[in-house]
Amino acid sequence: HKALLSFYALVSFNWTYALMYLYHLDILVNLNAVIYCTYILVQVILYQYVYRITCLPGERGFSGKHYIIPAVLFAFTLGWDFFVPDPEKLYATLHSEVSISNYPAYHTWINARYWIRLFFSLFYTSLAIFRIIRYRREIVNYSADIERSLSGWLMLSVLLALPMIIIPLGVSVTILRSVLSSVFWLI
Repeated sequence: HKALLSFYALVSFNWTYALMYLYHLDILVNLNAVIYCTYILVQVILYQYVYRITCLPGERGFSGKHYIIPAVLFAFTLGWDFFVPDPEKLYATLHSEVSISNYPAYHTWINARYWIRLFFSLFYTSLAIFRIIRYRREIVNYSADIERSLSGWLMLSVLLALPMIIIPLGVSVTILRSVLSSVFWLI
């Protein structure tokens, strides 16, 4: 339950962060490291949830190594944030085009979070789907009622998380404020 609660808390935080683009721009400059980390943590936690539910007898537990990359990205971005002035951090957060300043690498790094999220989302979603398929094959051997197994609803819940992959990519290639004010994207 902790993994699932953490997943929903992070998804809620990410949506709240998106709404801050419309209402509280001043808060955004202090959240770059947290956002970078949560974009990937959402996918890792969803995979952890799937892993634990589909764990077969004799398998080892979920490895904490999956949390190393989000922690490193968080520490790296947080450390870099100390050396970048707030106006530059805000510009990097709000604009996809690189600013003509002393911080083009930082700007590129902050805007790469959407592409990094896309990569990790595809990676962990693929791992989850393959794990569910493998679990389904394994339970065929000892389950009489395959149609009512948990693998069906588990696969559906992983597939319902796919919009979390597509939406950030759409945000990265369009004007952010117009996307967030669009009824289509909010739905």
